Amino acid sequence: QAAETDYAFAWPLKTSGDASIWQVELTPAMLAASRDPQLADIDVFNAAGVAVPVSWLPVDLAAIALSDTVGLPLFAVPATDTRTAPDAVHLRLQRDADGHLRALDVDVDVDSIATAPDRDLILDASTAVRDGGRLDRLLFDWPASTSDLRLRIAVDASDDLENWRNQVSAATVLQLRRDGTELVRRAIDLNPPASLPYWRLRFLDGVAPQGLEVRAERIAASAQPRPQRQWIEIEGHADASPSDHSVHEYSTGAPLAVQALEIALSDDNSVATLQISSRADPGEPWRTRGGITAFRLRDGASALVNDPLQLPSEQ
Repeated sequence: QAAETDYAFAWPLKTSGDASIWQVELTPAMLAASRDPQLADIDVFNAAGVAVPVSWLPVDLAAIALSDTVGLPLFAVPATDTRTAPDAVHLRLQRDADGHLRALDVDVDVDSIATAPDRDLILDASTAVRDGGRLDRLLFDWPASTSDLRLRIAVDASDDLENWRNQVSAATVLQLRRDGTELVRRAIDLNPPASLPYWRLRFLDGVAPQGLEVRAERIAASAQPRPQRQWIEIEGHADASPSDHSVHEYSTGAPLAVQALEIALSDDNSVATLQISSRADPGEPWRTRGGITAFRLRDGASALVNDPLQLPSEQ
């Protein structure tokens, strides 16, 4: 039965219409202000200053998480510069009895196609999206024996293999080995996720190595719509022990459900091998959550950086 004036913090809440129920997402600042694990110290007051009933609806992270990872069959076709010859390659597909893409017949306009032996790759995602699944990320893998690799890739999508629309203008995957350290970037995010059955990889720089495999992270059709991922920048401080300042601590300021860490190194051409641990309270022991080799490499006017570290769905 507290009054509005009994609270240390307040945020305006504006509603419209004549509905009797509203659903409101708490911000990190609100969560940081709460001192009760069950959020019992947060109330909502109407315009008359009277507290109204509140029910907490925790987000089921499992229901909105990526459901699984699926392999995508690859088909190589002659490369074309879509800026000058977007229709130079015409594809006809052959499906088997189950609807899987079995082969591609390729008609090439030899007057407009590039003469270099470059190849685009067509990915068959028809099975992966058949039940309404959406592709969220492409994951690349190559044989362990592959030497240093840097591929700059554009990603297009289609529902008929004839009309393509660009989904990713340019993204880089790479593998570099130096003095026992391996720098790897294997993922390309598809934003927004899409249910299109065919995907094309155009190699803007580099050539696809032999044995290249592509998998896709897929969101099931039954999954809840996933909230837009919010990135929160937090600053850390070096721990006094050990003396070489090799340990840094960071605080989100609130019990947030952290799904990924994007680690940004400040200097160009730098590398750091990191182990990540977390705890909910300063009095609890640290729990190891994962490890990553972070890097920032200057590449002309831009910088190549490591993929975000994906974490299990827990706080």
